[in-house]
Amino acid sequence: MIEVLVVTGIIAILSAIVYPVLQRTREKARESVCSSNLHQLHVALEMYLQDHDERFPVSYVATQLDPYQSWREAVQSYVRNQDILVCPSSDDHAAAGETSQQRASYALNAWLSPPNLTALGGGGTGLPVALSAVASPAATIALCDAGYSNAPVALDYDHYQWLDMQEQPLPTERHLGGANFGFVDGHVKKMTEAATRSPEYLWDLQ
Repeated sequence: MIEVLVVTGIIAILSAIVYPVLQRTREKARESVCSSNLHQLHVALEMYLQDHDERFPVSYVATQLDPYQSWREAVQSYVRNQDILVCPSSDDHAAAGETSQQRASYALNAWLSPPNLTALGGGGTGLPVALSAVASPAATIALCDAGYSNAPVALDYDHYQWLDMQEQPLPTERHLGGANFGFVDGHVKKMTEAATRSPEYLWDLQ
């Protein structure tokens, strides 16, 4: 009986040690898939820019008829796999009938293209900027992990106030305390949300 208890105790100890390691390994794998998703979305965004005089798509157009009209539709023709719009670590689950676009878990930096909120009386003009207006592509965020929202833009609190938005997603740190950020030059980096604001501010056009 004592031997059985000892073996059971050893198994319990090993499980307590191994399980967190397996969970961390699984999350690292999801983080890698997420990074790949952002790379592919950036390629689609680059192709869109080439076809539209190097101007970013409007991040979000607020209408009464189509609440999901956004940059996701703008790059759709360049994205063969709609599932890359959803981070594998996202806790959001699709409701009945929802598409990958409707539950997308990545957001576009609204300073590259403020949302068009005129239909709802908002402050954004929806006038996309030219790629040439980005002074430091390697230090300006384009896309990132974000929470579920009908308005797929990413902005920090200062941007949120300036655009007079009521409910906007902030970067979501779902990868072991960090989030994946895709920059205008195409590279992807895992960071905390705070690190995007200090010591350098990585949201505006630099």
